[in-house]
Amino acid sequence: MLEITDLHVRYGRKAVLHGVSLTVAKGEIVTLIGSNGAGKTTLLKTISGLLQPASGDIRLEGQSIAAQAPHKIIESGIVHVPEGRLLFPDMSVREHLDLGAIRARPDAPPIADRLNEVFELFPILAERQAQKGGSLSGGQQQMLAFARAMMAAPRFLMLDEPTLGLAPVMIDQLSDAITKLHRSGITLLIVEQRVDLALALADRGYVMQTGSVVMTGDAKTLLADPGIKAAFLGI
Repeated sequence: MLEITDLHVRYGRKAVLHGVSLTVAKGEIVTLIGSNGAGKTTLLKTISGLLQPASGDIRLEGQSIAAQAPHKIIESGIVHVPEGRLLFPDMSVREHLDLGAIRARPDAPPIADRLNEVFELFPILAERQAQKGGSLSGGQQQMLAFARAMMAAPRFLMLDEPTLGLAPVMIDQLSDAITKLHRSGITLLIVEQRVDLALALADRGYVMQTGSVVMTGDAKTLLADPGIKAAFLGI
């Protein structure tokens, strides 16, 4: 579904991604693993059009999207839930959801159907439609960030550190939500600080280090790898 080939990205003169290549097949959950500064967030931002590659290509179902504007990429079905949620504190829950629906892909279901879907996934948001986003708890804000993305009717969803700073009970709820989204047919690319959780959810993983992919494999193999255990799980 998504194919990245020899991708190079720079911040000014500084090279950040060095020839990254990876694939995500339709229906997969793929995770990106790596320490802080490995280039994971930069890769997601480049896929979503927030950063432009210096060279290389990004193809969605065979069509290059490397030079497209972010709103066009959303309309193609790729939606990004960024690290830190990036909500508008004074906007209500419902306003965030309406905002997420603006750039939905042309064949998206009716807005009412999308609202029903996100409220079924996150019932607390249905109860708090009039509440300002900034007054929600951290877990509820992450739910709202998920739901706002779902209002764009994604076919390919990218999650950047979805459980960062959340309590264990909320992590469990969000993990369940990710599983339900996957079962509904959405393909996912996930960056997650909890490597054990990421690999438990994923089909495959890529390990990044200083802007390059240094290892790839199925999730179970990576989880059992002694180097992964030592570097990321403290085992």
